[in-house]
Amino acid sequence: MITKLRTIFQNKKVQKWIPVVFFILWFLFFLILTFFRDSRLDENIYLAETGTIANLLKNGEWIGNYGVGLHGFMNKLILGIIFIFTGPSVFIVTFSNIIFGILSGVILYKILTRHFLLSKIYSLLGITLLFSSYQFVTYMPTFYRDIAALFFLLLVVELVLSNKSKWWVGISLILLIDAKEHVFYTIVPALVIWIGLESYINNKGHWRKIIKAFILNSFKIFFPSVVFLLLMFTTSIIPLNIYNGSILGIITAGFDRIGKDFSTELATTNRDFLVNQGIARVMPMIPIPEGSPNIIFIIITAINSALSYIGKIFYPRTFSFLSIPFIILIPSIFVGVKNLKKWYLQKDTSKLVLPIILIFFLIIYIFHSSISRYILPVTPIVFLFFILFLKDLNIHKWGKTVFVITILCIMGGLYFEYSYVPVKILVNIFFFLLLLIAGVWKSKNRRVVGYGFIVGICLFYVGSALLTSYMYGQIKSYRLYGYDRECEKIVAMVPQEESIWINDIYWDKLPFILRGENVVKAEWRWKLKQWVPKKQLLKENETLKTYNFDWSNEPQLKTKVEKYGIKKIVYVKLNEFNPKEEIPMQDKLELLKTYTWLNLYSATEMWNKSVYIFSIIEEK
Repeated sequence: MITKLRTIFQNKKVQKWIPVVFFILWFLFFLILTFFRDSRLDENIYLAETGTIANLLKNGEWIGNYGVGLHGFMNKLILGIIFIFTGPSVFIVTFSNIIFGILSGVILYKILTRHFLLSKIYSLLGITLLFSSYQFVTYMPTFYRDIAALFFLLLVVELVLSNKSKWWVGISLILLIDAKEHVFYTIVPALVIWIGLESYINNKGHWRKIIKAFILNSFKIFFPSVVFLLLMFTTSIIPLNIYNGSILGIITAGFDRIGKDFSTELATTNRDFLVNQGIARVMPMIPIPEGSPNIIFIIITAINSALSYIGKIFYPRTFSFLSIPFIILIPSIFVGVKNLKKWYLQKDTSKLVLPIILIFFLIIYIFHSSISRYILPVTPIVFLFFILFLKDLNIHKWGKTVFVITILCIMGGLYFEYSYVPVKILVNIFFFLLLLIAGVWKSKNRRVVGYGFIVGICLFYVGSALLTSYMYGQIKSYRLYGYDRECEKIVAMVPQEESIWINDIYWDKLPFILRGENVVKAEWRWKLKQWVPKKQLLKENETLKTYNFDWSNEPQLKTKVEKYGIKKIVYVKLNEFNPKEEIPMQDKLELLKTYTWLNLYSATEMWNKSVYIFSIIEEK
């Protein structure tokens, strides 16, 4: 049987179709996850902006002066055009994210096979690591921007590795800064270093040529993005992304926000400790004795700062199976650093970009305030280096150092774990022993052990992501409330042109968005400085037909109903809800029934909820 299967898979025609089938299967897996949606928080902002784009284009107005550019607008523009014909749709924007994710895998597959000449099996295992990673599985069935950022970062890398024109690299950076500006600014220092190294290697001994090449290549790569930003802040062509304003210091607070994000206190905060005090741990600090001399104060403060960053490295939300586990990260860093030296000596300038991006990304990830999701865009590079490590895995070649540092980091990480600790200890021991066996085993079968290691890691990755979603995330919300809490069905019960009040059942602004409201402001979090030309061009939509304000008594409600011209009250009563969700107004149904100026004309039983619709009785 095994011989027959081996013969089948060795057939060239079959081998040709293996990658196609592989990507189709992953596409179907992620497509299934889109049916368990609970669109909330940041992704609702992006969804609202997409709906606003559709409304503006329908009215024949360009979008450049409106609040539609948070973390980019180009993808939203395409989806907004689709919304003109379909109306706002959570499924459509989620589907677009899946397309970006699958295409990311295609680009990574091309990089692994073409630029690193890896076999199909190693390349597909590398893609499997990416597709099964915790953050990838979690954020694929959403409208968060991190998957798109990952795609465009891979596109930049592919263009560099293919030795394409620097102008093309520059254009691809526009797409990256539009998808997620944080990722763009994170890799800018890496690209500057890479341009400098490339200029030096190609013109060694000729300083004028080195300087000329550096300036010219820097111009080609960064000029398109500079033009993009100038158009954003001075014209109506490019919508404002206020995060660019914050990073560049042209908001009223200047660089205060950036300074806080890089402050030791904020950057090293253990977010788990904030919500799990008494369970989660933090790195212990050295107390400073009262009345200590300045020199002692400075020394202890410096030591505590170093301890804070060391603690952050080991906190579960920095490096673990929630992001990248140490058992993958440490070998990847070793391979990256080793190849940095190797490619420098070989003058393989294009590949130098990979370890440089990885190093700078990790440095900023550690020293900047961050969460697990922020490392997602660079995970393909981490997994690429790990596949290279696994392919040539030999403990004698790599030395004991990498294994010793890996186990020490694993132990440090486990010290700060606070949930499912025995399981995590056993899992880490199992995978470390598997890696060790593959490293010391001289038999050709050690490759099979390596394959088993990746498959095991991937199964644990996917299992963890799905279990978390089932117990706390989107799948749990779907089980409790239905698809997007059945918001689309509920808002369809009242005419779109009528003004309504609807209570919030933890779905954020989703009812507003699905009713075609323009709810996002361009200066969403911060205000631009007065001298910035864009500030005078910005427009806002002040009219609303959907409201969800809280109220405590009849006069308060009636006053606001009259003020906003509300015609319908849509009240959603949950039969059961997640105790971790603070859902307000769930005790108002009986009060509403007693108000003589309200007429209950519809009561509908839905998924774990009842929907009551009241009409306003006009006073004669």
